[in-house]
Amino acid sequence: MISGSRLLRSLISPPRRSLPDLPNSGCEVRRKALLIGISYVQEEYHSNPQHQLGQGPQRDVVRIRALLQDKFMFKKEDITVLTDFPDVPRDQWPTKMNIERAIHSFVDGAKAGDIYFIFYAGHGHQIRNDNSHEDDKHDEHIVPCDALGPDFIEEKMIIDDLLKNILVMPLAAADANLTAVFDCCHSGTVLDLSHYRCNDCTSWTRTACRLYRHIFSKPSVDLTMMVPFTMNMFGSAAAVHLDPHIKDCKGLCLLPKRRGPGCVVCISACRDKELAWGGDKGGSLTRALILALKENTVKPTLKELNVSINAKVKIRSKAAEKKRKQKQKTDAAEGPSKIVQRPQISSLWPLDMNQRLML
Repeated sequence: MISGSRLLRSLISPPRRSLPDLPNSGCEVRRKALLIGISYVQEEYHSNPQHQLGQGPQRDVVRIRALLQDKFMFKKEDITVLTDFPDVPRDQWPTKMNIERAIHSFVDGAKAGDIYFIFYAGHGHQIRNDNSHEDDKHDEHIVPCDALGPDFIEEKMIIDDLLKNILVMPLAAADANLTAVFDCCHSGTVLDLSHYRCNDCTSWTRTACRLYRHIFSKPSVDLTMMVPFTMNMFGSAAAVHLDPHIKDCKGLCLLPKRRGPGCVVCISACRDKELAWGGDKGGSLTRALILALKENTVKPTLKELNVSINAKVKIRSKAAEKKRKQKQKTDAAEGPSKIVQRPQISSLWPLDMNQRLML
């Protein structure tokens, strides 16, 4: 007879699932990285000094590149870097045209099982759009170095829909693996990925979601027998690739029974309505991510990584809030902090958060 506590643990524990196997072609897995760091210091674009980000984004690029080469076996020649360092050649500045061109080149020739990593540190921006498919009726954007003069230049920014179309979709169609890191404001759904609520490991509601998944994600369940709101998401890979505006994630999504070897994961510095914080020492997410990855001798699970970076960013956010209050010479008030930053993991498919980071 099973005790009550054992039964509860068996119900709320996620079903055991193995990672999808990489293609057994005998070929070495290819790893490619695209790193973008923008401080908005190029005088040519007459950036407002208040919008400049100091040396943090550029230093983050240097640290991330070292981490990829030293720990994750990325080759120097397979890492493309766009930054606005003063001595960087013009064709390597992170302008709108150069970023889009670099992304097209980045995804070209992707094959099943290949591993891709993209990193962005710079400004993120939101623009109200009443016709948007987004829940909050705002479109998220990244801000190239030529999109910031005295103020933000909308036509020079890169919208989330375009990022999904030129970055996510080609790699998903090829069953390649993409890990994206966006250390910027308003970055929660910057790749316009459908699933983020169901990937949240930091909320008490995860217990209910794991129970739901355990009950319905049985080996005998066929994709065609799923409840209606999951039909469009998992009916076929083609359905996902052809519909960029699937927004049915309510936090209780079922894990797909089968999918290819590819996995698309985006690690964002904050939720869509939040700001990301950093300074000359680097962005809060990047510093937390690097520390979390260095602490582990093996690749962490997505759950471990999410919990770790959220905890580390929370500590930094509290410290930043304390400094803000001291600067404004106000007493520490009760209630929520003015500075709130909660990293978020989003994905094209619902994730088994016990799978390991694909790098």
